[in-house]
Amino acid sequence: YCIVTGTCGTATSAASGAFVVNPNPTPSITGSPNNTGDVNAGETNTYCTNLVSGHAYYWSGFGEVSFPNPNAKNCIDDHFYSSCGAYIPWNIIVTELDPTTGCSATATKNITIH
Repeated sequence: YCIVTGTCGTATSAASGAFVVNPNPTPSITGSPNNTGDVNAGETNTYCTNLVSGHAYYWSGFGEVSFPNPNAKNCIDDHFYSSCGAYIPWNIIVTELDPTTGCSATATKNITIH
């Protein structure tokens, strides 16, 4: 028999038998010039995480105007307006969900507008 207990990425139980540990997804955000996180005001950049079939992707925390990338659900296009000469920090966040197991994980990319 198989017992699944605990939270995603862990298994806890006093029962004996086979245990299934559902792995958390492993999102990682890439994008912006040279993947540094530094962007120039007025730029539009595409940010992506690896595409895993069947997983859902939820983007948040992005710059001033963001919109889903029409070619890939694991990507978002982000436009950064003028920062008025100041360095402005932003975060781009993606949460990847495996709907089969219910496990999810989040990745954050720090962005600085120049």
